Amino acid sequence: MIFVGIVSNNKKFENIKKIIYKNMNKNEINLININSNSIDNLKNIKFEIIVLLELSKQIEDENEKINSLCKQTKYLLVDSDKKFKENIFKEIKSNIITFGGNHYSTVTFSSVTDESILISVQRNFTNLNGNITEVGEYYISIEKYNRTSIYEILIDFIISKIYN
Repeated sequence: MIFVGIVSNNKKFENIKKIIYKNMNKNEINLININSNSIDNLKNIKFEIIVLLELSKQIEDENEKINSLCKQTKYLLVDSDKKFKENIFKEIKSNIITFGGNHYSTVTFSSVTDESILISVQRNFTNLNGNITEVGEYYISIEKYNRTSIYEILIDFIISKIYN
């Protein structure tokens, strides 16, 4: 089982959870919401992946704690459309994969319709088994109500590529 920590608000966490658990086996992946209330209880968990989607003011003030968690993870997924304190990534040696609408992101979206999203991988990244997800475009079918959950779909795509 892999542990994935997600730093975001509760609503986005629930959206991500719904999308990921729909596409992956719940017995293989455990999603944990990292917030100001839970961060102290997570220091003994070894996360394979941490997703930095949105930092609340309280979490930003816990800079050393979040930095400590990020230093121990194998993959750090960062929303490149958000601004983070510069020193939050100091001493991070994990694989950093950026995502978002920013054209400099590792993974971005090219086109979104009611039925699909075209995801663009702009830099290769390796998965847990050492296989490479190569630069290219990946067509993903989506349900109409999910078209407003683009970032959550990007996260699901990256996690599924890292895991498989």
